[in-house]
Amino acid sequence: MTSAPGCWALYTEVLGREYSNQDYFAVHQLTVDAYAVQHPGGDNPQARQSVIVHLAALCGHFEHRLPAPMLIRLRKEMAKQRPLLLFKPPYSYDLTVLDVFRAQSAVEHSRLVSRWAYCVWAEWLAQAEPIRQQVKALLVHL
Repeated sequence: MTSAPGCWALYTEVLGREYSNQDYFAVHQLTVDAYAVQHPGGDNPQARQSVIVHLAALCGHFEHRLPAPMLIRLRKEMAKQRPLLLFKPPYSYDLTVLDVFRAQSAVEHSRLVSRWAYCVWAEWLAQAEPIRQQVKALLVHL
């Protein structure tokens, strides 16, 4: 992942809240998935595969309502797949880690992380069909 130092600092603060309080931790993996997709890294196979793995998890969460243990298995299986060719969406997300950082309570934090993760998934919907197909194929084996 690549990000500005200030953005990374906000992300680590948000992660610190999640790791230190189980009420915040409930949405931890959505935080990781949203941040990883918004910060894809360089144009190389590893970075592209990371984005795909995290997009697949967002697909599993929002479109299939998979529970956390299945999302963990889905991420692992997607990491083994041949990388898909995706184009980067515009870098104009409605929500970012800054919005989550500003949350004043665990309830607000959870609500904002869920909205943020959905916003990230929505930016990729035009390219999502190959991911949806791979997720659907893997669900048979999870």
